[in-house]
Amino acid sequence: MDSLFRLGSGGTIPGRIRRAKRLQDLWQQYRQLMHTKSHSSAVLRLLDALFSSPIITITRAQELLGVTFSAAQQNIAKLENAGILRETTKRQRYRHYIAQGILDLLDEKDIPLNEAENATSA
Repeated sequence: MDSLFRLGSGGTIPGRIRRAKRLQDLWQQYRQLMHTKSHSSAVLRLLDALFSSPIITITRAQELLGVTFSAAQQNIAKLENAGILRETTKRQRYRHYIAQGILDLLDEKDIPLNEAENATSA
């Protein structure tokens, strides 16, 4: 998960470690969800790519997957229907899709250690 490089952009080392663990947990949760909804390896590859770049276009998905525009569109639709991606432009062409859950984890502030421990034990 290349997006982990952003973990070093601020906060404490323990905070960055907790954020990395939460990203890994989210990745596993999303993969399990998509595995039950779709047995497509392409959608899982696209999901993995979102952890490196959580904003994507259909054209970029087409390049990543090596598939037709229509097939890329179908895979993005699967992630959108699962609530992982959200279309942000409201246009007919040149649409951008965002994986908000991933961005939220990357952008959140460090939680003090005692609060993090309380949250995980609850």
